[in-house]
Amino acid sequence: MEINPEGFDLREALRCLGWNGGPIPEELLTSVRQTAARLQKLCHPRAVFRLFDTLPPDTAAPVTDNAVLFAATLGLEFERFARTESLRDPAAALIADACGSALIEAVCDTVEDHARLLVGKPFSRRVSPGYGAWSLEAQPALLHLLDAERAIGITLTEGCMMLPQKSVTGLVHFSDTPFPDVPNSCAGCAARTDCKYRKAGMLCGKTDPA
Repeated sequence: MEINPEGFDLREALRCLGWNGGPIPEELLTSVRQTAARLQKLCHPRAVFRLFDTLPPDTAAPVTDNAVLFAATLGLEFERFARTESLRDPAAALIADACGSALIEAVCDTVEDHARLLVGKPFSRRVSPGYGAWSLEAQPALLHLLDAERAIGITLTEGCMMLPQKSVTGLVHFSDTPFPDVPNSCAGCAARTDCKYRKAGMLCGKTDPA
C-alpha cells in the first residue's frame, strides 16, 4: 500500500547530520527544509504489514507471538534524487540522506498507526533487525513472509542490506494488557550498544541519557 506519512521530524533529520541540540545555522536549516519538501513531493512511500499469532522460528525475532511484521520503503524515487544530489554537491547529498532517514521513520510511524487501528490492542515499541540481539540475518525470512519484493519492491544484497536503501523492516508486539510505560531513554533501548548517536556523544532525541 502507498503511505502518506503524517509528519516529518525536522529534528530527526538534523540529528542525522550531527546536530546535538545547539544553535543551527540558518543556511543549514533552510537547506534541510527545502530538501525535505522536495522529497515529500518526489517520493511515493510504500509499505506492507502482516499480523501473526505465532511467528515462524526462522525470523529469530525477539518475540514469538502476537506480532505485526512490516516493511516500508521510500522507493527508487529517493535513490534517483540522492544520486543527483551527490553529483551536484557532497553537502547536498548528506542533507538528502538525512532527510530520507527522517522521512522513512515518519513512514514507519504511519504504518504502525494503521496496524494499531486494525489490531485494537496496546503495542510495544518498534524493533528492527540489526538492532540489539536481533540479527540482520533475519531479513530474508521477514521479507519472504511479507512478500516484500513483489509487494513494494524491496530486495536484499548478499550482506542482507535492503535495496532501495531507505527501506526498513521490523515488528511491534501487541498484547491484551498495556506494556510497561518505560521512559524513552538509552537504558531501555535495544540499540544502546551499537547506537551511532551515543558513539558520537549525542542523543537520538530521547530525554534521558541513562
